Amino acid sequence: MKNLKYGENMKHILILLTSGLLISCGAQNTIVVNTAPLEEQKLSAVSIDDFKVLKGNDWQGRLTYLNYGSDERSTIPVNLEVSINSDQALIYKMIFPDEPHANSESSLSISDDGAKLDGQKITKRFMNEDGETVIVTKSKGYDDNREVTIRTTYSISENEFKMKKDVQFDTGEAFINRNEFAFNR
Repeated sequence: MKNLKYGENMKHILILLTSGLLISCGAQNTIVVNTAPLEEQKLSAVSIDDFKVLKGNDWQGRLTYLNYGSDERSTIPVNLEVSINSDQALIYKMIFPDEPHANSESSLSISDDGAKLDGQKITKRFMNEDGETVIVTKSKGYDDNREVTIRTTYSISENEFKMKKDVQFDTGEAFINRNEFAFNR
């Protein structure tokens, strides 16, 4: 046997222990591990079921955004109402108590194959340690009149909902947080 480094020896020992444990458990207890890189693993399709828990008009929260003019973050109160429009879309209303002129209504649509939200490619979908469904999308767009890559992260649970928009300017800089809606009920 070659002279292996400590880390490599430990890796081999763990593999042997795990293999022995699996063999001793029997065939009915099979563990399958996908060792492909995350970007190569098939993502579960998103469906309206991921968003049904949001239905209601009792969401209260805040919008925190980066003001490019002053390069400072600002926070304003916002409420949210969500209704399910179809098997592939929901409608949400943003209500700004202190700025009613900014109130808006939008929809969030899911592609037929569940691989896109509002035309943005889903790059990740998982359940985090808090039990929230997390969905991440990426797309090209514009922010501050410049081309950017937009990364939107949706964190969904029965009593908390967040939509976070990060942008990366095409200069290759790191992503920066542009805004985040955070709601509770």
